Amino acid sequence: MTLTNVGNAPGSFDVLAESPAPGWTVSSPTSPVALNPGQSSTQTLNFSVTTGQRNVDYPFAISSPAPTVAYTPTTAMLVYLAGPLSAPVYEAGAQVLACSDDSAIAAAFSSLGGGASELEASCDGGTCSTALRDSTVSAANTLVTLVNANWPAVSTAAVAADASALASASGTAAISAALQDLSDSAAALGVAVCQSAEHQPAAQFTPSIDAVLLGDSATYTLTVTNEGSVATTYAVTTTLPTGPDYDSLSLDPGESQPVVYNVTPPALGFQLLEATVAATGPDVVGVVSDQASAGLNVVNQFVQITSVTPDPPFVETGVSSTTVSINVANVANLRREVTARTTVLNSGGGTAFTGDTPLTVQPGAPQSYSLQTVNTSGWASGVYTVEVELLDASLALVPDGYGFAPFGVGQALGASHSVNPVVVAPGDVTVTTVITTEILVDTILPDEQPALPPMEPRNVNAGEQWAVTTETGGEAVSITDQQPTSFDLTRRPADEDFDVVTPDPEEPTEELTQEPVEAVLEEEQLEEITPENARQVDALTREEQNGAGFIYGGTWNNISNNRASGGNYYRAQAAGRTVSYDFGGTWVTLGLLGTSISGEAELFLDGASQGVIDLYRREDTSFALTFDGLISATHTISLTVLGTANPKSGDEWVGVDYVDTWDGAALPDGTFEQTDPRVLLSGGWVNINDANASGGSYYRSNSGNAWFYFSGDSFTYNAMTRNDGRTVRLYVDELYLTELELFDWSATPRTYSFQGFGPGLHVVRVSSQNGYGTVDAFTQPGSPPWTDPSPPPASFQRYEADSPEWLYNSEPYTITTRSWTRETNATSRNASDAESIWSNTASDSAAITFDGSWAAVGFMGDSDGGNVE
Repeated sequence: MTLTNVGNAPGSFDVLAESPAPGWTVSSPTSPVALNPGQSSTQTLNFSVTTGQRNVDYPFAISSPAPTVAYTPTTAMLVYLAGPLSAPVYEAGAQVLACSDDSAIAAAFSSLGGGASELEASCDGGTCSTALRDSTVSAANTLVTLVNANWPAVSTAAVAADASALASASGTAAISAALQDLSDSAAALGVAVCQSAEHQPAAQFTPSIDAVLLGDSATYTLTVTNEGSVATTYAVTTTLPTGPDYDSLSLDPGESQPVVYNVTPPALGFQLLEATVAATGPDVVGVVSDQASAGLNVVNQFVQITSVTPDPPFVETGVSSTTVSINVANVANLRREVTARTTVLNSGGGTAFTGDTPLTVQPGAPQSYSLQTVNTSGWASGVYTVEVELLDASLALVPDGYGFAPFGVGQALGASHSVNPVVVAPGDVTVTTVITTEILVDTILPDEQPALPPMEPRNVNAGEQWAVTTETGGEAVSITDQQPTSFDLTRRPADEDFDVVTPDPEEPTEELTQEPVEAVLEEEQLEEITPENARQVDALTREEQNGAGFIYGGTWNNISNNRASGGNYYRAQAAGRTVSYDFGGTWVTLGLLGTSISGEAELFLDGASQGVIDLYRREDTSFALTFDGLISATHTISLTVLGTANPKSGDEWVGVDYVDTWDGAALPDGTFEQTDPRVLLSGGWVNINDANASGGSYYRSNSGNAWFYFSGDSFTYNAMTRNDGRTVRLYVDELYLTELELFDWSATPRTYSFQGFGPGLHVVRVSSQNGYGTVDAFTQPGSPPWTDPSPPPASFQRYEADSPEWLYNSEPYTITTRSWTRETNATSRNASDAESIWSNTASDSAAITFDGSWAAVGFMGDSDGGNVE
């Protein structure tokens, strides 16, 4: 117990220790204690447990009344009474936390201790509950899984075997004996973990990846750190492109030492450097080691300018300009910061223009970069040369970072004449003079763009199109030309008038024969995708709900659902069920799944309540909660099921889907196909091969979610249209962004780019809304043209039934009461956008607020239809 004088005057302080329970013996503290301002005093107090109830927390309080005012500072700790079989397990967890700082393993020991304690108490009562036995076995298996993952050098065979024996034991005597064995092996496992932690090394290469020209050298530094608690000698074995290298390092606890390698690779291609650092010595138990790797791309050139393009390539003398852009192949495939120097030389070799542009050459496929807009006004006629050099930080030329292109200045129109005949005799004759003009250069006029219609027609049936007649001077405004116009809309079943002809009943009719129809579409080859999200991708890690980092209290059920990350999630209903996850860093996202039978849970971060979360959603919905700006430390995020729900829900289930963590580093730029690990998936996706798609294939789902994390202000989403495609909704950082229509009669690539999200880490979620949605690729950063996610309403605007503008019982459909249902079955194909939302509950209401002088509401009627006001 430490007592500190936090006042500004010396004082004498009494110390009082309260017994945690009647009959306990507590040693008397030294009292009073004289302390100067800021001075502290520490003493040890002991207590003896003489009676009490097992599995109960007892408060042990110590207080010190202030000497001059009515104020008594108090501190307390909880004393938990465990039985003789569970206490060694708790002690093992405390030892592991002290020796290794591995909070996840320590929590797993505590979880096993809690299960063993409850089982022990039930056995003492003569029942030995099989449910508590199974819960203890599950906690033991979780501990084994975590130790195998975090401490692979430590053997868990004894704990696994004793857990298996306990699982098959029945009867009080057999279960008690098996629990004793499990307690002993778990305590021994804690000792083994600490022995391994004493010598634990860490290894890291710097840089993690580099590129070098063939014949040149690259320098890598391997930093080895003793993260254990005792001085240790480590054997370092490094595999280099030139062969193996061996070193031996002796390090004190916390000490780091670099090992520098100068590597001159003998051949082109990607080379891998691998290092294994292993603790040595007679006191090292098992294999205690760490591995590190680094990449080296050996190339014959870093970059290549594949084209230099002045646009336009020819200007007329006078007032003019041209914009220079380049296409660059990043051969080394590493992000490279360069200075792009643009120089324009006249025909005599003199410099007409020069300018520098800072440029980031992105890895991946060749990309186009816009550089300088050159003012060519007043330049003399002639042929110029546009040169572009890519320069490094010292303004030296990056190998092969040079390109050029011709550029012309002159007259675009020329004239000539001819006469025929050239020689004539005296007298009246006819002479024809021909004057010819011609364009002397390729035209630089852009292709004419067709005017857009006032409204993009959707779901139009053949024979029922709208004929639009435009008159200037009207009150409406067309988004096509932004000029005052008015529109007359008339239905036209055909382009020409027609009469209905009734056949003569006496006239024989021609017999029709049905001809076989030739299939025009090849059958798609579908490959069902099994999501593999539980892995680290660059600086980001997603762990699914069944991962080793999750610790569950009570029974949770695994539920398959195509909306959930990985295709399934865990849910619990009973009040008091808990789930927790320990993570390190400053940022975390907790993924949840809401349904129409979901309830409420209280969210905690490091034990502090963050409020009650309502998981009710009208339809199965994946959503997430993100916390950032935390201190850099180990944190715990947890949920407690409350067993309550809002009145709209049909039950109280709470669904946990995943946890994402981020180490703070920027994610790499580039284009990432739908098969890339950066694209995280729910269930329900299939792969379709299509030569029109980026990378030759794309994913399709009518109920799935796809996540893509990106760093920075923008991203690009590539999709494919389909004749059975419908809408997808895009959410960025769990905020609704826009809805996109992916219907077309043929499979066609579509590209959508969005910007304005600001710096830092973001995530876009693509959610199939109605019919099939597709994912082809994502790109970070995005590139123009930019898509407006919220364009202004057209002069004729349709709001579908699931549009956010519609309110059902005064709420958006996503959270309204269960009496409203969205229908997407075969009958709804006759409805606009192949869906309708219906209710048969009296007094239910649907409303939309609009600004205008005309509106029409579309209904979907069938044999079950009722009346509506």
